[in-house]
Amino acid sequence: MTQVNSKKKASLSSLLKVANSGSALNAKLINTTQIDFDPNQPRKAFTLENLTELAESLLAIGQIQPIVVRENPDVKDRYILVVGERRFRANILNKAETIRSLIQAEIPVDKLRLIQIAENLNREALSSSDLVSAVFDLHDNHKLTAKNIGLAIGCSKSRVSELMTVATAPDFIKQYLTDGAKLRPVVELARLHKLDAEYIESHLENKDVKDITLPFINSLKSQLEQSDDADSNDEKESVVTNDSESGVNTDLNTNNDSESGVNTDLNTNKDSES
Repeated sequence: MTQVNSKKKASLSSLLKVANSGSALNAKLINTTQIDFDPNQPRKAFTLENLTELAESLLAIGQIQPIVVRENPDVKDRYILVVGERRFRANILNKAETIRSLIQAEIPVDKLRLIQIAENLNREALSSSDLVSAVFDLHDNHKLTAKNIGLAIGCSKSRVSELMTVATAPDFIKQYLTDGAKLRPVVELARLHKLDAEYIESHLENKDVKDITLPFINSLKSQLEQSDDADSNDEKESVVTNDSESGVNTDLNTNNDSESGVNTDLNTNKDSES
């Protein structure tokens, strides 16, 4: 476990160095009204309680680390937030007019998304729902492989694949994750849905997020397997019955052929007599 965590920290650190390249001494004060949020920021959920605690800390000891922004390519004298959205929001709570910022040169979009995920994971764990959306964006829109995503953000390839399983599931399954269900049962639910969507959906009617647990999902899996076994046995019995009936018909045909042979012999005798 320690080895995995050390690899994860190394991956995150290397990405954050890209974002924070340039001394904090080069940071400049930028008016908060000139900075726009990045709509593709991986973190979507911010709790007021945590932001309030950070705002109080900033008031007490000041802003130690600057945020990172990039110039808005479409609007002069405006900036887009790259790293530090929690600090930025906390400063807004404090009604700060300016914020210390590093202006970063243009960063390729795929690397930008990785940097933002790394920053969020390094500061405060992303919600499972936000992480699923972020990984899907990197894989689907920026064509990064599961292996490369995993190496960058410190996740195994199998973990990335699990996140992708949820990301490609129907919206109602992803909603369970957004509403607070644990990742593991939602992953297993998404896998079962791929096997038999109609069966799973029929058993999810009136199910709340609190019902989406591993024991419930394992029970669904067991029921689905039993149902499949029953269907398989029914098919086998049907085949045996049809073969048996087919055998009777074959015997009858054989008898008919035999009778037909008798008639032929009679006809032959008649021909002989004539």
